[in-house]
Amino acid sequence: MNKELSLQYSAKGKKQKKIFFQAIEAVKVNFLDATDLEITCCIGVSLATAGDRNGGRQLRAETPNQDE
Repeated sequence: MNKELSLQYSAKGKKQKKIFFQAIEAVKVNFLDATDLEITCCIGVSLATAGDRNGGRQLRAETPNQDE
């Protein structure tokens, strides 16, 4: 999944994003022993850190904080 698509989804639908629940069933095909909670946690971390991909983290570090 690319960065732009990942930024549109979250594991729980927070920040008015779409919920990415279809992935749980797809992951279970290859990881039969994985629980829904384990899968959701891994997907959630991946989606939550999508903004850091493709130079996003570096760009954020270089941009001055507007709150200060």
